[in-house]
Amino acid sequence: MPEVLIKLYMMTANNKYIRVRLSDEKIVECTVDCLTYANKSDEDDTDEPVALVILQDGGEMLLSESDILEIMK
Repeated sequence: MPEVLIKLYMMTANNKYIRVRLSDEKIVECTVDCLTYANKSDEDDTDEPVALVILQDGGEMLLSESDILEIMK
C-alpha cells in the first residue's frame, strides 16, 4: 500500500473527516472506509491500491495515490 493511502487511513480513524486536495484541485472532506485494490481502468485489468472514501455528503469514491495532491488538517 502506498504511504499516502496509509496516512489517509490512519488520519481518519474513528470516522474522523479530513480535507483532501485532489489532483483536479477539488477539495473534498472524507473519511476512509477501507484500503483495497481496483482495476486501473475499464481497459486495463491491472490492480492498483486505492482507498474507498466516504464523502461528507454521504457519497463514496475511490482514491488512488495519483488522485491525492495534499492531505489537509
